[in-house]
Amino acid sequence: PEPYRIAGRLPMRTWREWFPRVLIESALVVFGILLALAADGWWESRKERRMAQQALDSFIREIRMNRESLRRIMPYPAELYSQFQALSDAGSVRTFDDLRKIEGFHGFRPAFLTDTAWRTALATGVLTHMEYETVARLSALYTAQQRFVEMSQPDFIKGPGAWTEANIGSIVRSAAIYLADVTAGEEEMLVFYNTTLNTLGAGDDP
Repeated sequence: PEPYRIAGRLPMRTWREWFPRVLIESALVVFGILLALAADGWWESRKERRMAQQALDSFIREIRMNRESLRRIMPYPAELYSQFQALSDAGSVRTFDDLRKIEGFHGFRPAFLTDTAWRTALATGVLTHMEYETVARLSALYTAQQRFVEMSQPDFIKGPGAWTEANIGSIVRSAAIYLADVTAGEEEMLVFYNTTLNTLGAGDDP
């Protein structure tokens, strides 16, 4: 005789055979989903770590490049400062010809410093995958660099009539003040570059 049926239900024997199989198949489906999610998470995490490392390498290269640019140019404003300060103290500059007393003078040339790595990191969002302390240090560095770049622009010689013999004495005094600020700023930026490279674990390279 057939197993006892409850209206609308499977026979007891059929249910006992079917239920374990359903459990196993359901477990396999869930396991497959979890495995796929874990693989996706692992791959995404690996991709983020790779992007963060690439960004960090770019930062190190750019900071070293900026540091080298600064080192190359530092002797020039330091030498100019000593000469402009001496002329300013003596008050002996009256004409443009007097500026010939300044040896090696070929204008005011601020260091060329770039922030491409920082702008790229901001645009791509890669900073969200880097450690907080690293991002904070880089942010402080590039903020200081931007201030230095703005400060090192020789605005005192811009504008109509800014560089005339009528105000050459004032220009010399302003140049001495400007060069004093620039040389001090260069020293501070050099320290900033070195300490940041040390923080990034790249301070041993020249």
